[in-house]
Amino acid sequence: MAFSPATDYFTLSGGGLILAASTENKTAQNVTAMDECGDIVAHEEFGFAIAPQCTYKIKGNVSKSIVLGGDTTTDGHRVALGNVTIGTTAGGEPTFTASGTEIEPSSEVSGCTYTVSLSGLSPLRHAQILFGACNTLTASGCYLNGATYTIQATVGVTTVDGEPKASDTYEGQIQAQLEIIQTDTTEPSMSRGTGWEHIQPLTYTRNDGAYKVWTTTLVKYLTKDA
Repeated sequence: MAFSPATDYFTLSGGGLILAASTENKTAQNVTAMDECGDIVAHEEFGFAIAPQCTYKIKGNVSKSIVLGGDTTTDGHRVALGNVTIGTTAGGEPTFTASGTEIEPSSEVSGCTYTVSLSGLSPLRHAQILFGACNTLTASGCYLNGATYTIQATVGVTTVDGEPKASDTYEGQIQAQLEIIQTDTTEPSMSRGTGWEHIQPLTYTRNDGAYKVWTTTLVKYLTKDA
């Protein structure tokens, strides 16, 4: 017996990534009409579209360009990449998922993409600093335990009777959520990377019988490709 292959909707396999799973996420819109008694007498299903998601395994050091708004066509469905999420934790397998939105079969405009260079992502089960989000983490007894990165943009689609006719990609950004454990009396401090801003400052949670855990969220706003 052989498994049916997953579908690489975003052609991200290679460069350290192996496609492990995919979900089509097909949807449709529905409209109904009632008669004078309130009974439904007509029904139409239309606007079929997919919003696929792919999960990749990391087999080696990843070196890759991620193009938000970049499109691929599979089985007649043209899909734009809108989100990539990378999760790294101390002692946990790193994760990599991508998702997107179905767009029009062909575009009459261009210049709707953001290209992000990814390098340094390792298959090691370490919390990893990527995209230059954080330059330094200081304080004795403080350790990075988790780092999650979301590379995202909004894919806006114009439709007529549920059929995509035009699209654009905007609000490109990278968000980094960092988790730091404090095992000593000194609180952590950090230096942001170039171009990064705080959207949530360092804040802690101290549960009963546990070390303090600090979290922060950083953002880097992207500029569209020329």
